[in-house]
Amino acid sequence: MNGKRLPTIPDSITLLNLLLGFMAILFILEDKPTQAASMILLAVLADIFDGFLARRNGSVSRFGRELDSLADLVSFGVAPGVILYTLFTHPKLAVFSAIIPVCGALRLARFNVMDDKSGFTGLPIPAAGGFIASLVFLGVVLNQFLLVALTVMLSALMVSEIRYFKYSSKGGSKPFMVYLLAISTVIGLVDERMLVLPFIIYTLSGLSGLNQ
Repeated sequence: MNGKRLPTIPDSITLLNLLLGFMAILFILEDKPTQAASMILLAVLADIFDGFLARRNGSVSRFGRELDSLADLVSFGVAPGVILYTLFTHPKLAVFSAIIPVCGALRLARFNVMDDKSGFTGLPIPAAGGFIASLVFLGVVLNQFLLVALTVMLSALMVSEIRYFKYSSKGGSKPFMVYLLAISTVIGLVDERMLVLPFIIYTLSGLSGLNQ
């Protein structure tokens, strides 16, 4: 890479993603879980937008890919892991929160060495991080063992061989799933308790085999 390379607009949005993840951690430290979760969900949008712009402008690069992974690990691995830590009311169960950033790092490392344009292998880390963040908006104390099961499931899905579609895949898009996710997202914006809905649908889409 040329040391004089300047960040592109997509790179700047990726850095915004990273900043939002950092802000989420600060909000958690200040005991403001709702604001922290909001920062992670905004980071999901930034992550989608920077990839879209990079492909649209033909500015996809190895530098941008590596930067994106570093930002994703903070925003969708570390920050959601810290949120999970606060959701566990039993100290001995809180150790499970570490699985998310660990498996997220493995997921990102594998993604960086693969050249798969038809879809994703394993649950993308933004989907896992967004899923965890959206739980905050439910406004209830989750059953601790259910929370352990969900954490293990999301972590296992990230490092699995299960296929997930991506919106930009040529000839491999799933229009029905895209519309369903869009509608569920709108519903979530109307009622914040339903923000978890699009993440549930996307996660189940891989388990159901709809992405094959």
